[in-house]
Amino acid sequence: MISQKSQYAVRALLELAKRQGSRPVKAAEIATAQWIPMRFLENILGQLRQAGLVESVRGKEGGYRLARPAEQVSVGEIIRLVQGPLSPVDCGDGRGCA
Repeated sequence: MISQKSQYAVRALLELAKRQGSRPVKAAEIATAQWIPMRFLENILGQLRQAGLVESVRGKEGGYRLARPAEQVSVGEIIRLVQGPLSPVDCGDGRGCA
């Protein structure tokens, strides 16, 4: 199961990917556009910055931007970063997943 925090992280990076090539995006803009509570977003952006997925730009016109091209970032990478290793899903019926 994917945690709410992982979902927020994916949505935050999606918003940055949509705005790639423009000015840095303020955290409040990401929160508003993706309906992510600011208290969660600030923590998530810090974690993504430490992992090298986003860069922060200081100053009045500062904000966040992707640290590398969007096509080089996978959803799985984001989820593993926030939630930890992914494990296989057991379908539970003994026949395997269809």
